[in-house]
Amino acid sequence: MASAEAASTTKWWPYTLWRGIPLLSLFLNRLECTILYLEAMKAGSSLQNVDVSDANREHIVELCDRADALLIEYAKTHASHMPDRGSEGTLVSFLNTVPVFVHRLKQRLTGTTSGTEGEHAVELPKDAPPSPIHVGT
Repeated sequence: MASAEAASTTKWWPYTLWRGIPLLSLFLNRLECTILYLEAMKAGSSLQNVDVSDANREHIVELCDRADALLIEYAKTHASHMPDRGSEGTLVSFLNTVPVFVHRLKQRLTGTTSGTEGEHAVELPKDAPPSPIHVGT
């Protein structure tokens, strides 16, 4: 009886491996994306403790640039493994919210720009809903 169970398990093992490797690869990719995203949020959240003044301008620029670099690395990592169109939608939505918010925040706090503000944004039709993240003007 044990040999019959082993034979049936062995029969399905290659199929399970064939299906499991792509899923494991996607899981590892999204885990790496999560780590990058959390590191970017950590860099951005350290702005809460910084006094907004001319003396701290360079430090604020550094923090915003670090957060932006991590967010762009997140986007590249996410884009390297997109199994379907749903992943594309997630990436487009991300690129039109979080990095744009960081650029606007940097401009608002320091008056400087990184030169890439419009690089990530996608032109939306006039009837499109607004981004869920707003920076007051």
